[in-house]
Amino acid sequence: MDLSIDCGSPEHKLYDKYSLFFIGVYPIGVPVMYFLLLRMMRQYLDPGQAVLEFDHGAKEGLQRAIEARKKLEAEHEDIGSLTFLYSSYEPKYYWFEVIETLRKLVLTGGLIFLGTGTRHQIGMR
Repeated sequence: MDLSIDCGSPEHKLYDKYSLFFIGVYPIGVPVMYFLLLRMMRQYLDPGQAVLEFDHGAKEGLQRAIEARKKLEAEHEDIGSLTFLYSSYEPKYYWFEVIETLRKLVLTGGLIFLGTGTRHQIGMR
């Protein structure tokens, strides 16, 4: 315990506001940023997989959609920086990393909203 710190000082109150701002930036800002970046590039990330699956069947349509996305990636270098967000998913589910990020935030940070040692906390583990 450091008794030399005055929690009522203007400097401490400034850091309180600073920390609250960044508590909002990460859990809210990062998923929103991911969503906006992916949404802006959706025409390159999902080249019509649903239509291709309807026209050619599920397997053939998926394969054609993946090939079309690879071709679009080669033509548009600016989407290469987003590869880590969509490459694990089928083209029509390019946005799913946003859901995964929210899930991870709830599983890692959600425990602080539950009482320590309660049965609700056990269910989150």
